[in-house]
Amino acid sequence: MMRSHWLALPAEQDKQGRGNSLHPLIDENISTLSQQKFTKQLTGQERYLRDHVVGSRDARMILPGSAYIEMIHAAGQLAMESDWAVASVRNLMWMNAIQVDGEPVAVDISLAHAGGDNVQVAIRNRHTDTLALEAELVYRPDTDAPEEEWIDLDALRNSGKHDSDQAAIYADFAKMGFAYGPSYQVTRERYRFADAALSHLCLPDDLPSADAFYLHPSLLDGALRTCLAV
Repeated sequence: MMRSHWLALPAEQDKQGRGNSLHPLIDENISTLSQQKFTKQLTGQERYLRDHVVGSRDARMILPGSAYIEMIHAAGQLAMESDWAVASVRNLMWMNAIQVDGEPVAVDISLAHAGGDNVQVAIRNRHTDTLALEAELVYRPDTDAPEEEWIDLDALRNSGKHDSDQAAIYADFAKMGFAYGPSYQVTRERYRFADAALSHLCLPDDLPSADAFYLHPSLLDGALRTCLAV
């Protein structure tokens, strides 16, 4: 009996996020007996990259800081047994931006035990061996759920200055040199206070579900950008 099998072209695989990847920001586990390591190839076709352009004159497509945080969280979770969870990220330092300009860039995420429940994690540009990020992951037993915190959002909204013009909000970001594409236009409205700010964030309808992420890069980027309204 003859059967026909159709293989996706490489361009189609890249468009779909490299098919059988472990996570949207991690392709493979390339660990050895001496080192825990994961890798990701960035092509520039990923929406979290092509919609994140920085610089008004010399525009650069760079990996957003929010993507690094999700990347190390995912690597830390994949490296650990299922009964442990990443509780927090601390001592995080962004060293050098990862820029994609024409050619794909391979990124390596390495982890090493730092003592106790802590793990050191680093992200490097494989082609240049440039250190992009260092941080420390802190673990907790999966059964130890963090305490819930409640905030009276209605009271906050009623006490702040309301900005509901999304186009104006992103025009302000453009003046700062941030050319955000549709994937990062998640701030629907803002509330300003004397020493704080609150944003209502929502993913665009045409983006894939956020279920594959713990901290979706677009939403986390929008949360961090709320600080610019203070």
